[in-house]
Amino acid sequence: IASSFRTPYYTMAEVVGTNGRLSLTRPFTALDNPRRQLLFFGPDSDDPVEIPVPDEYLYLGEVEDMHDAILHGRPSYLTLAETRNHVKTVLALYESARTGKVVGL
Repeated sequence: IASSFRTPYYTMAEVVGTNGRLSLTRPFTALDNPRRQLLFFGPDSDDPVEIPVPDEYLYLGEVEDMHDAILHGRPSYLTLAETRNHVKTVLALYESARTGKVVGL
């Protein structure tokens, strides 16, 4: 995992496995940018294969999950504990940025 507050325009996600590597350019930013791609790099090739990704609203899955939980009583994809931990993580990031110190969770 790599991250930085000093490179705000660098956003990517990469998953490396035994059968290859998935690379997603700009996963959470510039969704209207046509250069956003999901690429698969196989273990024996340097030439990526582009995987088509449906063009959907960024938060559609979250809204549908909330809809199903409220109206149909289905369990949420994320538990309440996971959601609280996300908030704690973001608050710790802000505190660390404000103070310049490591903030433990």
